[in-house]
Amino acid sequence: DLLHKARFIPFSDQVRVGAGKLAAAVTRVRAAVPADRAQTMPLVEQLEAHTLQAPRIPFTSEVRVDREAVYDVLDRLRAA
Repeated sequence: DLLHKARFIPFSDQVRVGAGKLAAAVTRVRAAVPADRAQTMPLVEQLEAHTLQAPRIPFTSEVRVDREAVYDVLDRLRAA
């Protein structure tokens, strides 16, 4: 829902998301996924990598996130 409501960055597949909100969402995903499931932890780590490597938008607390890439990881998590 966070990415669905995010504002698009013109001429790209990226959206603007608050860095704190995104980090909190990834933390909730990590807490919801059982740690003993070996196939899901690499996907959670990919999601965290998208968060940590997201470029900051100057003069804001927002970052740029590739919406489709994050949705792809979330879809694979749901299927696992």
